[in-house]
Amino acid sequence: MSRFRIARRATTRVTLAALGVLAGALGLAVPIASPAVAATAPALYHCATLPATAPRAGTTVTASTSLGRARVSYRVTTTTATTVPTPGMGLPFPGELRVTDGATSFALPSPSGFAGSAVVQLCLLADGSRPAVLFGAYSGGAHCCFESALFAPRGTRYALALDANLQRIDPVIRYDPNGGLAPAVTGGQLVLKSEDGRFPYQFGCYACTPSPLALYQLRGTRLVDVTSRYPAFARAYLASLGVALRQAESPANADSLFGVVAAYVAQSCTLGSGASAWREVATLERRGLLRDAAYHQAAFVTKGSYVPTLRHFLLSAGYCRGVI
Repeated sequence: MSRFRIARRATTRVTLAALGVLAGALGLAVPIASPAVAATAPALYHCATLPATAPRAGTTVTASTSLGRARVSYRVTTTTATTVPTPGMGLPFPGELRVTDGATSFALPSPSGFAGSAVVQLCLLADGSRPAVLFGAYSGGAHCCFESALFAPRGTRYALALDANLQRIDPVIRYDPNGGLAPAVTGGQLVLKSEDGRFPYQFGCYACTPSPLALYQLRGTRLVDVTSRYPAFARAYLASLGVALRQAESPANADSLFGVVAAYVAQSCTLGSGASAWREVATLERRGLLRDAAYHQAAFVTKGSYVPTLRHFLLSAGYCRGVI
């Protein structure tokens, strides 16, 4: 089902968070912890299978996956005091994260933001002669939070390119705390998908506000935004937003319109069609679909006008500059 089917979106988004899944580029749910091998290029990444329920107390569990000759494993021993967040999926943290590459084996440091979370993602990503390691955890809750750690090969060792404290990343990436990072293949290249986590709650309920797509690639120890380099990927995502926009114009889905419009305009601007999308905003306004009273009800605010607020938000977030 499309992630942006507005009539069922609120239930869907909460369910996605509870099951630990990420939104795919076409609006499909992509499991974080599945044994995902890229269908078009299986050598580009591979993710471990992690348990759907927490292990029993007093057991030692190891999850691992391989890519080429490299292997990454996560090992944890549970105790009677060990817990994982609701709904009880994944492996407890902390444990031992170890990479083996031929004759070399060494432990990776524990990410700083994973305390109290459950490990739900363990992947190897093709990156030159040695793969990078993507490690993800879930802290529980319907709307938050996934933490992502990314270890990049540097010489004979690994360096932490991304941890859960995103403020340490320069430049700060567009990151979805309800979905984290997910590997995908487009145009024969490996990318890491996320969404812009600044959008939810801005113009409606969390589940009523989709977010623009963000694509990254690892260059050395830096994540580089490559969204504009894969327009076909982003256009497919924009098409899903366009369907959601048409659905949100109906009276039954009116509360969702304001959040969908925000994501639609932002994604259009990343693809060079922002001026056309902004003209559509003007058309919706003339039709009376963007009335401030309806906006205040949808966004739980009692002041401000939607269109000026939207324009200020998009420009402040780095979208549509020189366009709207």
